[in-house]
Amino acid sequence: MTPASLVARNPHRSGWSVRHTSCISSRRERTIFLTIVVVDDSADYREIVRYLLASVSDVRIVGEAADGEEALVIVHRERPDIVITDLMMPRLNGIELTRHIRQELPGTRVILMSSYTEEAYRLMASDGGADVFVSKRVIYDALLPAIRNLMARRVVQTPTLGDVLYANKKAKGAVHANASHRLYVDRADHQQSRNR
Repeated sequence: MTPASLVARNPHRSGWSVRHTSCISSRRERTIFLTIVVVDDSADYREIVRYLLASVSDVRIVGEAADGEEALVIVHRERPDIVITDLMMPRLNGIELTRHIRQELPGTRVILMSSYTEEAYRLMASDGGADVFVSKRVIYDALLPAIRNLMARRVVQTPTLGDVLYANKKAKGAVHANASHRLYVDRADHQQSRNR
């Protein structure tokens, strides 16, 4: 299924609301927007994500990027609630971007998307610290539920699989090697291994 054909479909409308009641006399409800940064080297898929999130009134896209390095600048500036990123990108791929976010902005959640559906990529996403892996093949059905589930966990402070695996990785130094030949080499890890 091509990105163009995906855009032509009508997504399932869905949404949620995080509201705060003000203490002022009017007692009006004030909406708190969920902020999101979208990262993908495909402009078509960034458009798909915008199209899906346009149906949710309490979500605001605060930035877009075509690669991981550009995304890091935006993420540090905007400090979003969620980053939705592609796996395979130039300059800095989705796994490397996720590692940076985990280390530098641990309060930001990461949804990693890919056209690849092999289990090895799901494991790499979780091991790198991503909270959710979403296949682009089911983006219309899976993306909005993934966002809702992430925010529900955040409210009750429930760790995600990404939290657990990333913590284990930091504690034990364990790294999944599955399918790593299809990702760009993390320069820091590569240099460290050469110095041993």
